[in-house]
Amino acid sequence: MGQVISNLVGNALTHGVHDSPVTVRLTTDKDRVLVAVTNRGPTIPAEVLGKLFEPFWQGPRSGATKSRGLGLGLFIAQQIVQAHGGEIAVRSQHDQTTFTVHLPR
Repeated sequence: MGQVISNLVGNALTHGVHDSPVTVRLTTDKDRVLVAVTNRGPTIPAEVLGKLFEPFWQGPRSGATKSRGLGLGLFIAQQIVQAHGGEIAVRSQHDQTTFTVHLPR
């Protein structure tokens, strides 16, 4: 799970507004654990959201993004989460993006 958090926080730092904080929130109830990583930045277009977890896929370069990865970070995060019986989702609106991981306890 450390790799999942690392990938999500790394993406938030890379693609978010550089002078805005990245928020990591962990909540639990009797059945599940929820981890949410949120950053401020440009809203991700709907047509891009559907491709974010595809292996080797890289979105268009923003002016703030200087380096490029392999396009595997979110795919790897998704595979780890699914291997633990969980789900990962993304929501981007109003200049804020949140990746949410739901895991069974």
